[in-house]
Amino acid sequence: MKLLPLLAACTACTPASETRTDAEASQPRSYATQTNAPSPDYALLIKQAAPPNSRHHGREATSLLPSNAKQVGDEWLARLRQRGALLGHGLAGKSPDGPVNMIDTGLTGKEFDIWTHENGWAVPTHITWSFVPALVLPPVSNAAKYAIRVWPASTVRTGAQHEALFHGRVELRDGCFFVAEGGGKADKLAWFHAEMAFDKDRSGYSLYATE
Repeated sequence: MKLLPLLAACTACTPASETRTDAEASQPRSYATQTNAPSPDYALLIKQAAPPNSRHHGREATSLLPSNAKQVGDEWLARLRQRGALLGHGLAGKSPDGPVNMIDTGLTGKEFDIWTHENGWAVPTHITWSFVPALVLPPVSNAAKYAIRVWPASTVRTGAQHEALFHGRVELRDGCFFVAEGGGKADKLAWFHAEMAFDKDRSGYSLYATE
């Protein structure tokens, strides 16, 4: 699912693919390069309060499983898959074919309410629902947006999962992000979660969480 966006990021990081007007093209533009990670002020970061509504939240089930619980659950899983907002789900009982009793969505509670209201759907009360927190910061800050060619990030919210890169480093070279695994060469294009963002502070260019 991430192959096409990654190819798009690759194309955007080649000079021939820049889509600028003649006026813009006549003005030389210098993109940023930073291959060493700045050291943040951890003492200051620890003192910062968490943004409001920055935690995952949910709605507990308030009714028993109805006789058609499996049909209802399968229908809601299909709706969320079509929306691209299904992060996970749980089943009642020990059978792999049991009815759905928990759904983890990639929507905020407000987005979920608007979506269900627009479609005229009654939300099942026998299912426990989980929602993601709203993103409180922009994916690229105004201070940093002119330094890069493209921000290679997913637009779909991230659920619990194994990370593709446990250790290594990210380099910014000529406005493009590359990743190195371990002590290897940074020769792979980086791809970020929707909850990651890019900024420029006193130490240099930094990655940070937007939720």
